[in-house]
Amino acid sequence: MIGATVFVRHNIEVAHRLTQLPGKCERIHGHGMWIKLELVGQVGPDGLIRPHGADQPLDFGTVKKAFRAYLDERYDHHLLLNRHDPLTALDLPGAVVCLGDPTTENIARWVAEWAVKTFVMPTQVTVDETCTNGATCELSPGQR
Repeated sequence: MIGATVFVRHNIEVAHRLTQLPGKCERIHGHGMWIKLELVGQVGPDGLIRPHGADQPLDFGTVKKAFRAYLDERYDHHLLLNRHDPLTALDLPGAVVCLGDPTTENIARWVAEWAVKTFVMPTQVTVDETCTNGATCELSPGQR
């Protein structure tokens, strides 16, 4: 079988603030982020990608639907706050409490962790915070 990568992109609109990073990012601000999910596997004789060593192909339609639903439900039009941020006590509508500062790097990691758990394949997630800046996280099943 031949190694291959499939990918899907989706846009989210996110507000956040970074309490661990002194400077302008301590203020609530927003980004239109593009997030790209890449799954690495093998192309079988049927032309479909599958996890390495797996008999069953990956349903790409299921990947697209699950990825976009996850991003829309967890991140899109939400305010991301570090669990230690005093603003979490305000119980703001749309606020999502995160385990750390909701940096671009952490968002890439959190999405990659979800994807590896969901699809059980080596995963790369790239988050474009702006058209010129972003972060990438690569994970394999069993890796944290």
